[in-house]
Amino acid sequence: MDKFDHEVREQLKSFLQEKIQFTSEEKEQVHERILSKKSKGFQFNPVYWSVLTAAIALSLFFSFFYLTDFMKNPSSNEQTGSVNGGIVDTMGEQKEVYSGKPLHIAVIGEIPIVTSGQVTFNQVESEALKNNLQAYDAFFVTDEHFEELATDEWTDTFERMPVPVFFIGLDVQAFIFHENDLDYKSHKYEANSHTQGFVGEKAGGKSWEYGDPIESTNPGDTPKEIFALIFEDIEEFQTNKKE
Repeated sequence: MDKFDHEVREQLKSFLQEKIQFTSEEKEQVHERILSKKSKGFQFNPVYWSVLTAAIALSLFFSFFYLTDFMKNPSSNEQTGSVNGGIVDTMGEQKEVYSGKPLHIAVIGEIPIVTSGQVTFNQVESEALKNNLQAYDAFFVTDEHFEELATDEWTDTFERMPVPVFFIGLDVQAFIFHENDLDYKSHKYEANSHTQGFVGEKAGGKSWEYGDPIESTNPGDTPKEIFALIFEDIEEFQTNKKE
């Protein structure tokens, strides 16, 4: 402690002794207060412990029912993803992409790798779009045939298509296939989705779009969930057509 601090302490001590005085009775009261604080120990609070016990009991009660429901309905907690040719859940079990009515699909190009016992693929040439259309529920077209089919030679064919045709991984707008004087090479009309499909005007002129566009047009890069949606839409279209 330096000289300044020492002087300040002495001045404060002198001031307190001069200005503040306790009577004998006040000193005794202060002393008793100090002793009572020291001797005061832990006191049991029944309200506090009752509330705490109730809270713990409620927590255990609701946890029990949550776990019971989880065990009874594990499927409600599953998430799905795609791998290989099917869709797998979080338990690692592979599920079929589609389990609806049987579908027969003609493929112009590469046959997709998807798992479904209800879907039959037949690889065909482009000319199949003009012949024996009723043999198939839909057509798939992959990237190696986009340029060939986006010419005026095929415009009328697509205009009259009575069954859905889907362009897997198409990176331009699908209307180029049923409009004259347009082609695939120019890429003037970029796609807003990953895969597109349509039927001709005589069949209702309906169109479909799936997923977000990606850089790759390789059908192998198509998410399996997109195929699942396509199969469901084909089934719905064929069902409505028969009604």
